[in-house]
Amino acid sequence: MSHIKKWISSHPGSWQFIKFNIFANFATVANFVSMWIFTTFIFKGLSDIPFKFWLFDYTTPESLMLTGFISFLLATTIGQIVNYIVQRKVTFKSNADFSKSIPKYIVMVIAIVIISTALPGKSQEMLAHIGLPESILPFGANLINLVVQVVISFTAMKYFILPEDKSKVQVNVE
Repeated sequence: MSHIKKWISSHPGSWQFIKFNIFANFATVANFVSMWIFTTFIFKGLSDIPFKFWLFDYTTPESLMLTGFISFLLATTIGQIVNYIVQRKVTFKSNADFSKSIPKYIVMVIAIVIISTALPGKSQEMLAHIGLPESILPFGANLINLVVQVVISFTAMKYFILPEDKSKVQVNVE
């Protein structure tokens, strides 16, 4: 155990990224459960209504049409709300002023929601063309979305939204 603690101490940035990904699983679970509920129950009746607006192209059966658009939009939003709470408290242990960090986070989430809502229409089509069964297309597209979200959100949260309070950083000198 002391080996692990020593590694963590000597690699704080890597450990923070690992924690970010571990605790992002709370958001991932919220996202996938929401997606399942929305596509299976709540919005299932909208799956024959094509939806196309701006970057959003949900006009093929693989995209789940309006069901897919609304479900991805809401599942991503729910996941991001959970992510902010967990990352702020646990990963970054941030004391960043909420009134300053939340507007930045909202801008990031809007960007992520636009990207994550536009991407599945195309990624589901691509996944269908490589032979993924229709029943798991939304989950494959969701996985692609989550990777994109991690890259964007970790970078933005670490450096812009919830930056480390430099006055509380401890330097270990050995």
